[in-house]
Amino acid sequence: MKKRIGINISFMTPAQRERLTRAAAECGAEPRFVPQDGTAAVLARECEVLFGRFSRDELRSAARLEWHQSSSAGVDALLADGGCMPQGAVLTCSTGAFGVTMSEHLICYLLMLMRRVPEYNEGQALRRWQQLYPLRSICGSTIVVVGLGDIGGQFARKARALGAHVIGVRRSGRPAPELADRVVTPDRLTEVLPLADAVAVALPATGETENMFSAEVIGSIKEGAYFLNVGRGSAVDQEALLAALRSGRLAGAALDVFVPEPLPPEHPLWSAPNTLITPHVSGGEALPLTYDLIVDIFIENLRRFAAGEPLKNVVTAAGYAAE
Repeated sequence: MKKRIGINISFMTPAQRERLTRAAAECGAEPRFVPQDGTAAVLARECEVLFGRFSRDELRSAARLEWHQSSSAGVDALLADGGCMPQGAVLTCSTGAFGVTMSEHLICYLLMLMRRVPEYNEGQALRRWQQLYPLRSICGSTIVVVGLGDIGGQFARKARALGAHVIGVRRSGRPAPELADRVVTPDRLTEVLPLADAVAVALPATGETENMFSAEVIGSIKEGAYFLNVGRGSAVDQEALLAALRSGRLAGAALDVFVPEPLPPEHPLWSAPNTLITPHVSGGEALPLTYDLIVDIFIENLRRFAAGEPLKNVVTAAGYAAE
């Protein structure tokens, strides 16, 4: 019997549907697309392969499931509280699809802060003509990139192309001369933060990364630096970050992720000085190119699955995509 593939992606275009249908046929599988009336749960119970977004309850009920390819890079919600995957089923994520959009978001953020755009926006609202000096530049800056995977790696590459000296922080400590001038392990984070003109965080939510930026660690960041986070809000002590911004120890921040989300209207981070806030949109499905990359990753993994080869982006119990 053909393997059945349940597909539930919100961004489906006719071209993507055709590609998925063709790829399934080439692998001897039967694609089943979730209709708009929301019958994903029924499909989950019938299929051996699931691609896209399925809830914890839908996955728990997927008795036939052999492999689930999430359309997200971060799958911490599926791993929480002991996880929801049926025994023996493999979970893979879409790491590799979000580096373009999220690295560009980080570059945009950093340039806005260095060119003092938040302050100019305030002046514009007041119709105030005020020239602010000095400005700062990525060129010649030292940037510490925490998390040197697809997202952090692509940002590091772009920052270096603009003249930055990049220090990468990654679990393995493995050198990456194409991305960073130097790479250290997380236990050496407080050694390199005092060197940073800017800190960019692109971490998943795991037990290892929770509260990595504690009050003590935030206190070790170079005075006058910028802090950027597009990974997960759980990596940062938000109260300590807020205190560092209010005191002027940090020159500014750009934040796309928080605890909780949505960030409540009364939360003090909304009014933190020189802080840019976006509602978890640096990645997601905001950029059409990302959609095609997600489909590319699934189709390559489907070929591997049909051929009995190891899958890419298998998520470990710790919550990381295996390198």
